[in-house]
Amino acid sequence: MQREQASGRNADLLEANTLFWRASTMSTITLPASNPRGAKAVAIATNAGQWLKCRDRSGRKAYGIRSSRDANLVYFTTRHSCTCYDARRHTCKHQIAVELYCRLMAEQAA
Repeated sequence: MQREQASGRNADLLEANTLFWRASTMSTITLPASNPRGAKAVAIATNAGQWLKCRDRSGRKAYGIRSSRDANLVYFTTRHSCTCYDARRHTCKHQIAVELYCRLMAEQAA
């Protein structure tokens, strides 16, 4: 079981904390609060267990993340790319969520 939370500590930072009850460890990843995608990414990352796990054409891990607006739409996302509209212009909330998830999984494995 895992519990995740996001809190704004000051005007510049958003902190995502993850507490794993079995290991009793806590990870802290700091995101800029000026980017509204940070809090949304934390919310998306809390549902990582529901993501589709797959690989892209080059063999790298990719994830299928459901759209928050349309449950019938799935975005295929890696750390560096996403099929959502927002990713065409800048790093989207789905990519940030995947980055958070990958960092947490790497830390658990260490």
